[in-house]
Amino acid sequence: RTGPVQAIKAEGAGQVSLIGPPNAGKSSLHVALTGSHAEVGPYPFTTHEPIPGMIPVDDVHIQLIDLPAVSADYMENWYLNALRPADAALLVVDLADPECLDHVVAIRSRLDERRVTLDERWPYSLDDGVVQEEAENDEEEESDDLADPFRIHLPTILVANKSDLDPDPDEVKVLEELLGVSYPAIAVSAKTRQGLDRIGHMLFHG
Repeated sequence: RTGPVQAIKAEGAGQVSLIGPPNAGKSSLHVALTGSHAEVGPYPFTTHEPIPGMIPVDDVHIQLIDLPAVSADYMENWYLNALRPADAALLVVDLADPECLDHVVAIRSRLDERRVTLDERWPYSLDDGVVQEEAENDEEEESDDLADPFRIHLPTILVANKSDLDPDPDEVKVLEELLGVSYPAIAVSAKTRQGLDRIGHMLFHG
């Protein structure tokens, strides 16, 4: 009863979870996007519990939840509960980290063990406060649900943080080719605020 809150009740036009490895800049991004007081530190696993915040987009707000980091060695045992209310996810990576690829592989593997899929398809639009799916994806998603009705599918955007460190713009494509995925991707900087407005727009308008 004295432990951290495991799940945050969804509010606003939709709930989006921030997922990423240690020191990718998730909390800095959360503060920059929502004005929250999430703890930011130069050491791993600064975030210990779900932290909510709201992204203002046009005339609505999207709820953004900062979650603890996930690594090959550790993931909070309540992480699945925290993801259940989510409509989508932002997978935050630091392209300047030489172990970036290994981190993403570890995160996807860890979540897969808990029956969570970070889906490459982006079928959602949070416009008008309603989560809407593209018709062409309905049949495929229904098939997935029949295969494992308890699996959580989170449409995911890959957010390449720390773009102020001037990574090669093609590194996102290279990363996805190595992973064998094709997430919608955005390069941003929580420090300079470069590209931050694109996140809210993409979440809201699809």
